This record gives sequence, structure tokens and C-alpha cells, in this order.
Amino acid sequence: MRLYRIITMIMLLANNKILTARELAERFEVSPRTIYRDIETIEQAGVPIVAHQGIHGGFSIMDGYIIDKQVLTTEEMLAVILGLKGVGVTFSDSKVKDTVEKIKGLIPEKEKYRVENNNVFIDLKPWGSSKELEATANQLRATIAESRLIAFEYTNNRGETVEREVEPMTLVLRGNSLYLYGFCRLRGDYRIFKLSRIDHLHELNEFFERRGDEFSEDYFEQSWEESSKKVDLLLKFKGKFRVQVEECFPKESIEESGNNLLVSHCFPEDNWLYGFILSFGDGVEVLKPDHIREIIRKAAAGILKIYK
Repeated sequence: MRLYRIITMIMLLANNKILTARELAERFEVSPRTIYRDIETIEQAGVPIVAHQGIHGGFSIMDGYIIDKQVLTTEEMLAVILGLKGVGVTFSDSKVKDTVEKIKGLIPEKEKYRVENNNVFIDLKPWGSSKELEATANQLRATIAESRLIAFEYTNNRGETVEREVEPMTLVLRGNSLYLYGFCRLRGDYRIFKLSRIDHLHELNEFFERRGDEFSEDYFEQSWEESSKKVDLLLKFKGKFRVQVEECFPKESIEESGNNLLVSHCFPEDNWLYGFILSFGDGVEVLKPDHIREIIRKAAAGILKIYK
């Protein structure tokens, strides 16, 4: 922990003109006396620290001192910072912010302005995310790092809520949702859990050894193929919904039909699918299959009954 603090402190001093012992102590949650000892260690390592006296005094690194940056080029470091900032938006993690500060300290002074220029901004935070969801994600990250068994209530697509004991292995951001990949002891197999459906999450006083099957990018596709009832849809959209249709479906599944758009696509059949179709209101008609058409008709009739 002390080595991590000292390295981060060097980068902070390289990125700022002057920092006081109190500012550093508050950042690292240690006493000013500890900071003074760390400063002595940094000096002994050959980094030239300057102590400034007076009201605006503090510590800085001697002007002109350059920290070795042989490992990465400036462009590579800027790319890493861009990615880390995107992660930082998703997870409130001081270590991510400290890592950005470290890398900034390696960038030549004349290029540092490029770090602050938002020519590209990556926001990985899911739409509609809340403080509670963010807290759940951070708690899961901690249990994954510790290989600690967890338990929670999980509600599936059918609205069924079941208590699960899970060996958490990987936190996954896909599309606009966060998921947990882990070994479910109830099912005796690996499962994907959507964080927004997890409730009453708590850690158990048991640790586990990670199993051999790590998460891979094709796990979602495999899970979808194995566990979902699929249906081939034929949908007719009004032309005014062209933008939304092209955002939601691959181009090869869209066909022009006069003023309308015909879409042929395969979907997992569940409540999400029904809600997705209904979200287009009177802008879409289900042509096939008949049983989906009937489900949507009944749902629309029920909505009309409520608002009559």
C-alpha cells in the first residue's frame, strides 16, 4: 500500500505545481506525518522534491525534472487515459483516477493540454443507472477480487424470484446494461445475471477457488442459443420510424415496401420482446407469427381499457 501511495504521490506532484502535506494526507487518508516520511523516501530515491515555505507553501518536483517514459509513446498514453476515463465514468474508483494521474505525469508538458481536450469522450455508464446500481457494481468488484461467495435474490425474465448463491467471476458491461458472470451453485453451472434484477445482495463468510471456465465474448450468444425460445418475426413499420428501425435492426433484415419498412428478424421470445414491439405504438404491425400478433393485440386492448 505504501509503495502504491508513493508512486501515485510522485505522479500527483509531477502534474501539479504545489501540493501541501495536508492535501496529500486527505487524499490518501493518512496523517501529515506519514506524508513527510513518504516525501523523504521519494527524495532518497533520487526524485528532486522542492519544499515551498509560507501560506501558499507545500511540495513540488523541481522544474525541468522528467520522469522516465520509455515504455509508452505519448499517443499510446493518451489512448490509455481515454479508455480509463470511460471506465471512471462507469465505476467510482479512486484507483482509476490515480492511474490517470500517474500516466499524465509521464506525458511531456507541451502535450498535457491534449488530456483535457474532449475531442473524444467515452461514457460507458448504462442509461438510467442509479447510485444503487453503481454501489452494487462496486460491491461485486470487491467480492470478485477477494473470490468471496455471495448470495442474492434474482428475478428472471418470467418474473420468478429465487435466492442464488454465486461464485462471482467477471463483471460485464454489454450494450447499456451491467451483468455478473459467475458459477451459480443452485443451477450447478455458469450463469449471467443482470445487475438491475439483483436484490438483497450480501457477502457470505466463504471463499472459493476460481474454476477453469472464464468469461468469453461469445458467452452471451451461447447462452441466448441454449436457453431462449426463439421466434422469427415479420414486422411492418411506418416509414416515419426509419431512423429507429435502422438503429435497432441490421440493414440486411430491412426491406422497402412502398411507404413502409418490412423487417424480418429472429428474437428470443419473452416479456422484453412484447414490450419492445409495444414501444413503437401504432408505428408497427406484427405480420407474423400469429401468436405474437395476438399477444400484442391483447396487450394493446388492455392499455386502451386503462386509458378509456
